[in-house]
Amino acid sequence: VEFSPKGDTLIANVGNELWLFDANNPPKKISSNIQAIREPSWSHDGKFINYISVSSGRWKLYRINVDTLASEFVQDGVDFYRESPDGMYVVYRESVGEDYKIKYKNSDVVDLLNIDEGDYIHPNFVLRSQHVYFSKRIDANNIKVMAFSLKDKSLHDTGLFTTHDLKRISVSMDEKYIYMPSG
Repeated sequence: VEFSPKGDTLIANVGNELWLFDANNPPKKISSNIQAIREPSWSHDGKFINYISVSSGRWKLYRINVDTLASEFVQDGVDFYRESPDGMYVVYRESVGEDYKIKYKNSDVVDLLNIDEGDYIHPNFVLRSQHVYFSKRIDANNIKVMAFSLKDKSLHDTGLFTTHDLKRISVSMDEKYIYMPSG
């Protein structure tokens, strides 16, 4: 589940379907029956929902227009894609075994994130204006929260740990607080 940038609408990936929820309307299924939906996320302006789907054996990036619910192909060969809330960069990965990358708006600069997951299941990413936060697997049962500085391109260990089952984190927009489940 992920709230829109304005915080008034929620997308949820339920099974193999993408649903849109808001307080003023009944829940609405917005994906077609033949699509395998993975990693849905909002565009920085809240006008689109980006998602990954497989077609002809390759992962592809698509987006759904929130107003018209029309889905359109965006890019081939991407198995993860997320825009920063300010629209200044995206984090993406081309395929399993490849590096996660940061591509900056209006620039050819691409930074590599030092994440050696090499897995089908992606780390939990939280994109903010100063850092990219992500969950990094330590072993089969433990996760630590890392932060990549967009300013000096350095990787920082936040000192926070959680279990693999509770890897989802959230970070306040001002980056003063990191929220983690415990159990």
